[in-house]
Amino acid sequence: MSGYKTISYLPGWAQDNLDDTTNKINTTSQAYAYVPLIYRAVKLRANALASVSVSVYRGDTEIEWPFQVKWSRFISMTSAAKSWCGAAYWVKRDNPYNPKNIEWLNPFTMKAPVMQPDGSLQFRQEINGAQFGPWQEQEIIYLKDFINPTDDIGPGVSPVQVAMTEAGLLRYLSRFASKFFESGAMPLTIIGIDGSMDADEVKRVEGFFKKQVSGISNAWRVLAMRMRGTMKPEVITPKMSDMAMGDVYDQAVKNIAFAFGIPESMLRNDANRASAEENRLSYWQDTVRPDGNGVEADLNEQLFNPMGLEIVLNWEQLDVFQEDESNRAGSLESLVNAGVPLLPAMEILGYDLTDEQMVAITSKPEPVPEPVIQQPVIDEPATQPDDNKALRNELRAWERFTINSITGKSKPGRVFQSDIIPLGLYGAIEGSLEDVRDVKRVRSIFTNVLDEFNLGMA
Repeated sequence: MSGYKTISYLPGWAQDNLDDTTNKINTTSQAYAYVPLIYRAVKLRANALASVSVSVYRGDTEIEWPFQVKWSRFISMTSAAKSWCGAAYWVKRDNPYNPKNIEWLNPFTMKAPVMQPDGSLQFRQEINGAQFGPWQEQEIIYLKDFINPTDDIGPGVSPVQVAMTEAGLLRYLSRFASKFFESGAMPLTIIGIDGSMDADEVKRVEGFFKKQVSGISNAWRVLAMRMRGTMKPEVITPKMSDMAMGDVYDQAVKNIAFAFGIPESMLRNDANRASAEENRLSYWQDTVRPDGNGVEADLNEQLFNPMGLEIVLNWEQLDVFQEDESNRAGSLESLVNAGVPLLPAMEILGYDLTDEQMVAITSKPEPVPEPVIQQPVIDEPATQPDDNKALRNELRAWERFTINSITGKSKPGRVFQSDIIPLGLYGAIEGSLEDVRDVKRVRSIFTNVLDEFNLGMA
């Protein structure tokens, strides 16, 4: 371009994007405030733990939650603080060994704990230059993530810290696109003019372009100007479609999901029903429950055990685990019926047995004599073939009903009712089934009944 001068004009949207400090993601609080996916991931973790109820025991007696702050709020704020900063802090009020209440301390205002000569930790808080504390270790509930490779006593590495690069990337992507369209979708442009244009004309051209492309109101205007010499604009900003923003976004989402231990489909809400259920169970089993168990252990050690109390998180009350247990019970029955011994079948399905349960399963039970069912005296006429078929089907239905009750496939406490089975026979079977909890035993009882009354064959 010999003989040409250039005006390199940076559009206002691009300059604003560089100057705007809110584009910079320097802290985990900024990542949470500016990046929707980080916000959603933190809320998913916090809301999941908040949905788990807790029981508080003094010995064998269950008591009410002893503090003014509700459990759901306590555990959700704890989870959020750990997601932001790798630790949560609560101060015990009145008496550190028997506090009347506990108060949340903003983790962003807490200073790193300092080890004292006796090996205990001391905590301080700083808000707008004002110092609060110091609190001794017994006055603080310090719930930290387990691992920090560079610090044994400070907070752990939080999920938001791990995802800071991705948070910054997503922020830049959204702000870049927003500023671009807010300011008239004007790409970065170099305007080449020939050497015949004098300095005043160059300034006039430069001022004209700066004014006309400064806002979205000028995006679709047709502009004209009178000038001397040749002018050639060159667009150097790649097209939005050529910048692989979708691929960059997808990778950022994937890395954020990894950092938080959340299935990617839960962040996107784009899984089909089967995958969504599987991902939901995996999320609870692999992320939420281990995190909750860690909080439970720390709370018992630092807060409840010194008060003579103990807490237990009620995982089994959650629908997701009840459904899983029901499915496992059905799978266990299928394996046992297929000939797999009970203990290996339970190991295959991941049952965690206590020593007492293991002994009970491996011990040979005392032989139980087969029930003797007396043929009832029925005042009704002898059954005809059609009646035999109806009675046989009704007995089979009772058998299935009883097995479903034992394996958890139907709600407990329900009673099988029938207008077809004679009262005498019904009472005999009901008495034989009392306290029976073994599927094979149930099948044996009904087989004997069917054989006794020659109902076993169609």
